[in-house]
Amino acid sequence: MPAVVTTENNKRTAILDIASDLFLAKGYAGASINEMYRRTGISKETFYRYFKDKEMLFLAVIDKELESYWQGLAILDEVQKEQDTRETLTRVGGDLIFYLSSKRVRLLRQLIFNECENHPLIGQLYYDHGPERAYRAFTAYFDHQKDKGLNWRFDSNTLAESFVALLLHKITLQQSCRIEDTASESSSHLLAGKIVDHFLNAYMLE
Repeated sequence: MPAVVTTENNKRTAILDIASDLFLAKGYAGASINEMYRRTGISKETFYRYFKDKEMLFLAVIDKELESYWQGLAILDEVQKEQDTRETLTRVGGDLIFYLSSKRVRLLRQLIFNECENHPLIGQLYYDHGPERAYRAFTAYFDHQKDKGLNWRFDSNTLAESFVALLLHKITLQQSCRIEDTASESSSHLLAGKIVDHFLNAYMLE
């Protein structure tokens, strides 16, 4: 059944919801624009008013799918001046592990990596709005930590890159290789706590 859409915002949202499902289910090449606008019940002319081509639509889908990732970083954007360092890093780290280990996100990342060769804009958008945004948020956080008088062994950018690597590299690699399945929210925060302890012991000066 076609989606029921009325307002302009609803039309765009309906297109993105259906496009997300089709891209994840059938891949970039297999997802049909014709099937997308048929499912939404929107005319072809209206469809192309929102998205001029398939690549632009996929870029918008990436934006949409990364929304939860951005929400997970919000705690760092706010810097959390009064919270304990371990508590903040464990909370954010656990949220990111939980989000990135979900089946939907794993399929999205696989789809993006498969398309980067032929559609460089897709890879650039994902990197800028995903990993790069995480690096910037953590760098700002560690800058603020230093302003509070906490001593670290390295500059804030190195700390950010090292923490993200410790936090996400092994778990995402294991899940990409299907060695580990989707992590639960509680296990994600438990794992993050262990990683944060190692990170603080290695990178924070007494």
